[in-house]
Amino acid sequence: MLFYYTNNFRTLLLFPMDKRKNQLENIMEHINEDFENINNKYINILSRNTNKYNEIKNLIEILKTGNNVSIDKIRNYFCQYIPECIKYLNSEYNIFQSGIEFALKTCVTQLSNYYMDYTKLSNKTDINLIKSQIINSPHYKFVYIENSINCMFNFVREKIFSAFQTDEINFNQSSSVKINLLNIISITATIIIFLFVNFYVFISISNFTEPIKDSTFRVNCSFYYIKKFSIEKDK
Repeated sequence: MLFYYTNNFRTLLLFPMDKRKNQLENIMEHINEDFENINNKYINILSRNTNKYNEIKNLIEILKTGNNVSIDKIRNYFCQYIPECIKYLNSEYNIFQSGIEFALKTCVTQLSNYYMDYTKLSNKTDINLIKSQIINSPHYKFVYIENSINCMFNFVREKIFSAFQTDEINFNQSSSVKINLLNIISITATIIIFLFVNFYVFISISNFTEPIKDSTFRVNCSFYYIKKFSIEKDK
């Protein structure tokens, strides 16, 4: 959102008076409303259980930290060994002394104020007037927002993508291990059930065939004795 509205406002300052400029003005008029909607979504994310997602949990904790945040902590988490990021945090343009979330809200508020001042300009196409009243105004520091976007906010955005990607990979790997374990358990249980059923059927058939064996044996014995008796009688 910050990237989008900053680019729109920068373009709005340069465009001549035409239909495109009117469209950009309509976009800037909704900046506070859009920020409130996006902030509600962010609050909804915070209300979810993130204990299973370590990277996202650490990221949110750093984003939420206010005045107690350490610049060293921000540097170690977002910059690591990136010289441009470290250089920005050590410069006068650093606006993150009160935390990243507070800096974001400050930038959005200032963009809204810039636009309100822009609407009050007597000549919206006079670049010198725009510079003196908005860009170089002592009351606002538009250059601070631009430097923050080009440097720190860009690294914050990349870290957000990286954190979600890392937890996604870990979640997929964990799920894959659980699914493989369940498959092994299912296959093992199926084999045990199959063996049990076969063994049970074998025992059952054996129990049923035992009387038949006895009867067959008796019948054979009877034929044997009859035959033997007939032969001896004939003799």
